[in-house]
Amino acid sequence: MSDRTHDIVAIGASWGGLAAIQTVLRTLPATLAAAVVVAQHRSPDSHPTAFRDLLDGVTPLKVCEPLDKDMLEPGTVYISVRGPNIGISADGRIEAARDQRSPHRPSIDAVFASAAASFGAQALGVLLTGMGEDGAAGMAAISAAGGLTVAQDEATSTVYGMPRAAVERGAARLVLPDHELARAIQSAVANGG
Repeated sequence: MSDRTHDIVAIGASWGGLAAIQTVLRTLPATLAAAVVVAQHRSPDSHPTAFRDLLDGVTPLKVCEPLDKDMLEPGTVYISVRGPNIGISADGRIEAARDQRSPHRPSIDAVFASAAASFGAQALGVLLTGMGEDGAAGMAAISAAGGLTVAQDEATSTVYGMPRAAVERGAARLVLPDHELARAIQSAVANGG
């Protein structure tokens, strides 16, 4: 392990996730002592720069498209929207995920599982609205490592597929409406995970 002093917040979303991601990022402070990695299922023709610019306009955090081997920095949002599935290395860098077989680009499970392996109890997994089950296995990995896992509730989810899968597996420690997620993240980061 490296001498990192900050947490990792891994956020996964699919159908309806853009609005939920904006709701979460809007109230996180620029001084957040954690890096945020967002894995958002997007259509193949969507442009990552437009997504980055949209998020950059709603959050005080720095928003960027990560490059391989980028060191994660607190107060920065790294967006993964297409291309090879990404993961997080043991020394806190962005890397290509070891398993590229997932049909999802990006794979939320890949991001969450690597966050669990690299950050252990300092990993925070937030699973937002979306169809299917991507992210549920990764949430279980974060939970097993002692990290905090939070799923968006059914009432505020556009599609309660991915969060439901995590809840049904017992992988989500908290289930919250979208407008309460940022407060849970800030509290966890402030208290060390």
